[in-house]
Amino acid sequence: MKKIVFSFIFFYLLFLEFIFGVENHLFVGFGAGFGSPLKTDFSQMITKDNNSCDGSVCIGGESFGKYKGHSGPTFRFIFGDEAVFDRFHISGLRIYGGIEVSQASLGSLEGNATTKAPKDENFQTITGDNNGTPITSSVNMLSPRTQQQFLPGNAVMTTFSLNLDFFANLPLDYFFSKKWANFPFMKLGVFAGFGVEIGLLKSSYWINESLYGNQESAIYASGNGLFLNLGGQVYLSKNDRLEIGVKIPCYSLKHTSWNGVNETANIWAEQTLKQSFNIQKNLEVRVAYTFYF
Repeated sequence: MKKIVFSFIFFYLLFLEFIFGVENHLFVGFGAGFGSPLKTDFSQMITKDNNSCDGSVCIGGESFGKYKGHSGPTFRFIFGDEAVFDRFHISGLRIYGGIEVSQASLGSLEGNATTKAPKDENFQTITGDNNGTPITSSVNMLSPRTQQQFLPGNAVMTTFSLNLDFFANLPLDYFFSKKWANFPFMKLGVFAGFGVEIGLLKSSYWINESLYGNQESAIYASGNGLFLNLGGQVYLSKNDRLEIGVKIPCYSLKHTSWNGVNETANIWAEQTLKQSFNIQKNLEVRVAYTFYF
């Protein structure tokens, strides 16, 4: 993955500089996001490997819930290169990497949870012996507790991204310089682009209200995918640019854990609780300052 990214950047710079002879400017910047809503689907399922069930896997109870949370203010750091296609700085593109960090809370349960009891009230499956004689075996499957009201509120979300933005500017300095000869460098424009990023969400501790009640658990959710960038910008000088825009993620973070559960001391009665998280990020409004070398 690293080789692909570095190769892309190298050939991008080579193509622009030596083929088109465009003007390039390296830059660094920092910014902030104003947070965004998070929506989480949290599901639980009990399973057990047993030959007496279809597919040798017995399915116990299931529960599903939707949670509404949020990510807090985001700190951003960006670095990259901007290529300008004309001497008036009207159009161009930039490629840059970014790192973002924020606090996140997966929030509280929305509405009512959905629960499903084990598939057979009597926990019975009909099979046959070697002589073809039907036999009845019983597997007493458990059910997870009702969905808890709150998911972790102490998570940290980190993303690493590669961005490509196209921009178009109105050269204010060109028009105003006709009246004021010493009017400073100033452009007003818009940009649109896309990127790919890796997202990580970590909560080292939360109260997991599973079969045995309150238990300490951790979440390490991850995901990767595309996102869109849209916004406006103003160049205050050849070295300074301000922007305001929105980021629209098009992917989700996932985490799955398996926990052994057993309501008796019999090791053969142990079953597995599968817990799955699907965390969807939403639109975020952001601002940034960029310095050009």
